[in-house]
Amino acid sequence: MMEKEHLHLLIDEEIYLIQENAGNGSLIESDHAVESSRPEAVGSQSPVKQDATEIKTPDAPSAPEKISVAFIHNSDNPEELELLNKIIGACNLDPSTYKILKQGEEISFSKGVIFTDSSDSYYQSKIQGEATILNSKPLHVLINSKEDKVQLWAALKQLVSK
Repeated sequence: MMEKEHLHLLIDEEIYLIQENAGNGSLIESDHAVESSRPEAVGSQSPVKQDATEIKTPDAPSAPEKISVAFIHNSDNPEELELLNKIIGACNLDPSTYKILKQGEEISFSKGVIFTDSSDSYYQSKIQGEATILNSKPLHVLINSKEDKVQLWAALKQLVSK
C-alpha cells in the first residue's frame, strides 16, 4: 500500500485533505471551521493555504440519473421512431419525466416500457426490482397491428396513471 507521502510522485498538483466535521460527517464548509481544522497539504513543501476560497475540493460524484418512465427500443427505422413518439405524445408525459433509450443503454427508472420480440408475456406490467416493467411487441410489429396498439394503449394507461 502506498503511503500518502508518496502521492507527490504520482500527482503534480497540490492535494488537500479536508477533515470531516465530527458532528455530522459532512465536509467543513464555513471559513471559521476551515481555519480551525487547518487542512494539510499532502506531497507539497509549500505552506498550507488558509483562505477557504482557495481550497479546491473535487466535485462530489453525481447521483445516477433516475427518471420516471423509460421507453426502450431497438429501432433505427424513421417510421417506427415516429410511432414511438406518437405513443409517448398520447401518454401526455412531461418531457423531463421520460427518456427514450436504445436497448443496451442503462439508466435508473421507476417505470419502463420495453419494445421487444423476446418476451413470455406482453402488455402486462411486472414488478422487477424497484421498477415496473411493461413489455410490448416491437415497433415494427405495432406499425401493422391495430390489435397490438390497442392492447399497448390499455396497458400504458394503467402504467402511467400509477
